[in-house]
This record gives sequence, C-alpha cells and structure tokens, in this order.
Amino acid sequence: LQETPARQAMVYIGDCLARLGDFRAAADQFTRTQSLHPTRQEGFIARLALADALHQLKEPEAATAAYRDALADAARPDSFPNPWFTREEFRGRMMAVYQSLIDKDEFASAAALTDKMPPLIDAGRAAQMAAEAHQRWARKLQKSADDSADNEPILRQAAEQFRRAGEKYAQLADIRYATQHYPQDIWQAAQNYFAGNDYA
Repeated sequence: LQETPARQAMVYIGDCLARLGDFRAAADQFTRTQSLHPTRQEGFIARLALADALHQLKEPEAATAAYRDALADAARPDSFPNPWFTREEFRGRMMAVYQSLIDKDEFASAAALTDKMPPLIDAGRAAQMAAEAHQRWARKLQKSADDSADNEPILRQAAEQFRRAGEKYAQLADIRYATQHYPQDIWQAAQNYFAGNDYA
C-alpha cells in the first residue's frame, strides 16, 4: 500500500525535533503518529523513534516498552521494505540498543528486550543475550553487596539473577544440542544455577 506524504511528514517532523535536541517534543510527536497510524509503516517507525527519544530522556522502562512494541511490529510482513531502513539496518539498531543498555548497566531493560528479538534474530542468539544480561546483572549485584552493611537482600537478588541466567543458558543448550557449543552451554547453565544456590 502506497504510503502518503502526510503520514510520512508526521515522522519527519518528529525526527527534526529529535535532531534539534527537543526529545520531549519529539516523543509527543511520535506518540501522536503511532496513535493515528498504529498499523501503518509510519506507526512502526514512530514506535522505534519514540523509544529512542524516551531513551534520551532517561525513561528506561517506557523506552524498553516502546522498543518491544517496535520489535513486535517488525515481525509483521508489511513492515519491510519501508522508506526509512532495511530489515538488516533495523536488526543492527536493535543490537546496538541492547549493547548500549548492557554498557550502562541497565540489565533489566536489556533482558526484557531479548524476549522480543526473535524472529529478527534466531532464538539461540536471543537466549544467549538474555543469559549474558542476567549474569552481568547478578555480578553487579554481588559487587554492590560487598560494599553494603546489610547485604542479604542484595545477595538474594543476585542469586535470583544467577538462576535466571542458568535458565537461559539451559534453554540455549537445548537449542544448540547437536552443536559443538552444547558442552559449554551446559557448563554455563550449571555454573549459574550453582551461583544461584539452585541444585535441583
């Protein structure tokens, strides 16, 4: 279906506002665009751009929700091709978002993002990314516990994240059962379950 200039203009207005550094106004514009055109390509583009704007505004939960919505949109057959970017470029952007969240220690958002990554990336890679996010989250909590007088609650949180990492590594092992990676995946699952005090 041919996209109209009027719908595209709404996206470009938001993009201009973001380029000018007015991320709040850009977020408002992208919110209007996705509300008016939820099933059009412009709605998909607006959701992704809204997530970027919210990330700049340091609203990680809202940004993650918008990124997850954009990933769900990307699975629709009419999302590509579009006038803005290819599927491969979108995949690259989402991988960069994940890495940025990891680098900023925003592990909850990074892990939440991986749930919606397939089929943009294969299920094994998504499980591996989720496992790494939970594992790094657990280690960060462990380090925080070392500097806390009342560290029991933090250690319990760390144990929970180690268990989540173990679950994801076990899932990865199931996916890669017939490959050379299987022994390492099982080892990682066992190590994280052990660190989380889960011996079942």
